[in-house]
Amino acid sequence: MTELRHREGFFPQLVRSLGSIELAMLLLGVLAVGCAIATFAESRFDARAAQIWIYDAPWFHAWLLLLCLNLFFATVSRWPWQKRHAGFVITHAGIITLLAGAWIGRAFGVEGFAELRKGEMPINRLVTGEMTVLARSPKTGTVYSLEYDPTAKKPTERRPRKLALPETDLRLVVDRYAEHLDLSVELVPAPAGQGAPGLVVRLKSGMLPQPIEASLLLGDPEHAVFNFFGMGAILWVEKLVKTPPTEAPLTLRLASAGGGKIAWQSWRSGKLANQGVASEGKSFATGWADWQAEILRLLPSAQIEERVREMPSDAAHAGTPAGLRARLVEPSGKSGAPAWVLDGRWRDLEAGTNVITVGFGGRTRGLPFWVGLESFSVPRAEGTDRPENFISTLRFMDDPHQPGYSARIEMNHPAEYPAGWWRSALGLNYKFSQSSWDPDDLDRTTLQVLRDPGWPLKWIGSILVVAGIFIVFAVRGQRADLATAQTQISKP
Repeated sequence: MTELRHREGFFPQLVRSLGSIELAMLLLGVLAVGCAIATFAESRFDARAAQIWIYDAPWFHAWLLLLCLNLFFATVSRWPWQKRHAGFVITHAGIITLLAGAWIGRAFGVEGFAELRKGEMPINRLVTGEMTVLARSPKTGTVYSLEYDPTAKKPTERRPRKLALPETDLRLVVDRYAEHLDLSVELVPAPAGQGAPGLVVRLKSGMLPQPIEASLLLGDPEHAVFNFFGMGAILWVEKLVKTPPTEAPLTLRLASAGGGKIAWQSWRSGKLANQGVASEGKSFATGWADWQAEILRLLPSAQIEERVREMPSDAAHAGTPAGLRARLVEPSGKSGAPAWVLDGRWRDLEAGTNVITVGFGGRTRGLPFWVGLESFSVPRAEGTDRPENFISTLRFMDDPHQPGYSARIEMNHPAEYPAGWWRSALGLNYKFSQSSWDPDDLDRTTLQVLRDPGWPLKWIGSILVVAGIFIVFAVRGQRADLATAQTQISKP
């Protein structure tokens, strides 16, 4: 046997080795273990962790490439092919085609979500399921994605992630990620000349499990108004006016009356329910059933201080935001104070005289066209409130100032753009289908967007695999029948 292999030469031996059943079993065994680990990671953590550590890992792609080479050389090693090799060759070709389609889909496909609102400008970006760290250049104002997803590769204080900041010689060090954070706002005294008047007010009612406390800062667009449950609002204003408010059905207006006093108005459905003057530590009736209000604290010069706490990962804190803790590091190694950056928010980080604005949120991906929402409706089953269908009318435009092309989405009937049967057949268009909706706001809808240029190869590969396996069993059946017939003929 050794002498025979020596006579075959190097290339035939290489083909035989790369196409051997032993190598195939090794490759399939490792892939099976990898998929099992990914399944455990997905159930124990989340799908994104399995995707980062297994399915998108370079070693996994390299292993799949080796498997394709093994299948290819296993097929080549049977050359010249005979009729009995047909099923074997077709099956292997189908598996290679299927894997190639999957790789093309992963490499060049698009998957994301588009949130559209009726009457608003069309959009040309999607939000993907990935997260990323963002940084705004202090020189040009350009926003850069630092290509780091802390939800999959979680940093620790012992093993932080160090990221270079474009257009600067600074580094961003991320040393903590938390899935649930509690953000509390506290009113604190400010240095003279730097703050604004502020107060803390409390609302109590027998209908509430616990009191509502609001910290307000006069003149601050973000902290001069406090909304609660979508039904009420508390406003800290310069002076009271008789104009009905539009912020919420229940509105409490507060204004300084001098001498440590607070003038107030309570409105209900656009009508004045009660009014008066209160002082610190005194409760007053708002006129909303049994609701009572109390001025807990009044500061002539105050500022808002945000405090963040990590919360347990349980169902009770499912609605709290995620975030990462980061700090700036100068080239000299001097580090700034660490701070939490919450999901969907920006925060200024400082190190010496350097200030960098850092953000954290969903990674976006651009579209080569624009899409807007013309209408959205949810027909109900007759006599019930159960949704029977979801109907969206979209407007696709290559330019946001052009009329564009109208398309309709219904349940199990996605819209496609660009239009054309051949683009759909080759997976070269984008498919929009219903993802989620807000029962309280039918002017808004969320669509899932998919583009998979590898799906034709997946279908072709699947058909070839099925056909190849069928041929293998058919040929084996014919050979078995032939052998049986020959046996019967040879019998005396």
